[in-house]
Amino acid sequence: ARMQVKVQSDVLASRFRGMHSQLKGLRNEINGRLVATINQVNELGQKVAELNKQINSFEGGGQRIANDMRDARNQAIEDLSELVDVNSFEDPNGRTTVIIGRDWTLVEGNNRYQLEGKMKGGELGMLNIDGVSTNDNRRDLTRIFREGEMSEMLRMRDDTIVEYQKNLDEIAFSLAGKVNKLHATGTGINSASEMMKSTFGLNSAALNQPLPFLKDGIFQLHLVDPHNEILETYEIEIQAGKDTLPDIVQRLNQTINDPGLLRASIEGDGSLLLQSGSNYKFIFGEDQSSIAQVLGLNSFFDTLKGAEDIQLSRHIIENTNNISTGKDLIPGDNRVALEIAKLQTR
Repeated sequence: ARMQVKVQSDVLASRFRGMHSQLKGLRNEINGRLVATINQVNELGQKVAELNKQINSFEGGGQRIANDMRDARNQAIEDLSELVDVNSFEDPNGRTTVIIGRDWTLVEGNNRYQLEGKMKGGELGMLNIDGVSTNDNRRDLTRIFREGEMSEMLRMRDDTIVEYQKNLDEIAFSLAGKVNKLHATGTGINSASEMMKSTFGLNSAALNQPLPFLKDGIFQLHLVDPHNEILETYEIEIQAGKDTLPDIVQRLNQTINDPGLLRASIEGDGSLLLQSGSNYKFIFGEDQSSIAQVLGLNSFFDTLKGAEDIQLSRHIIENTNNISTGKDLIPGDNRVALEIAKLQTR
């Protein structure tokens, strides 16, 4: 049964990652289409500018009308309007100025300017659209398009798909959080530990800040003897919005008051390490504070980003006997398993 739970949960996590990868792939695919559209806009702008020059030269004396050239220019502007929103007007010399988006000039007289794709600094792999005018003056035009294929692609890439990704991440986070909250305070066949390291480490700045997402309340650690009997229960009070990880470690060690039984420390990577003395082990008890869930202690799923990286916790992958089913090492107890199963109908 535990192996089945592991396999099914691993498949579920894999599906989340797969869906995230598909959405990311769609955004990258749109990037490629945007590059092609940028090239089309530039080619049509070049065509209009060249026709402006030819029409002005042909009609310069005022005696002739360059009908074919004008038709070709109108067609180029019409083709352009399929890609971006266009406004155009003709000057007294027969040359057409073309404005795209809200207010950016693509063609003015015989001069044409161009669009250029540029990778965003803040979001890896996403293309920004710059307008490049005289003297290499640049302006970000990504958000100025309101109509045409360019606008539709940008809305799909930056709004619709991003919203899908956000919703998918929220579902993955919610699933992991609810399962981990129940799993963290439970016990499995081999759940009593001599040593446990938190999944998530904190950088130096975060170590000096109150731990996020905590709740006011206590969390319990049970000291266990070699026969899986609970010898002692330690209750550590947590103050949300105030306690840093060093504060919690200090309070935990003061409460236990004997490093030969159980001690807490902070590793070089900013993770929490719990370690019992020889001939002792420990398990988690009640956790009103959510600290086990926040740090990734005795977790079932691990995730920092949601659907992108959700996976089974390493200690579950290594040994299915670490899957929590009951509480307090009571043989045959399945209270935690039943509570997790109920999540399906909530």
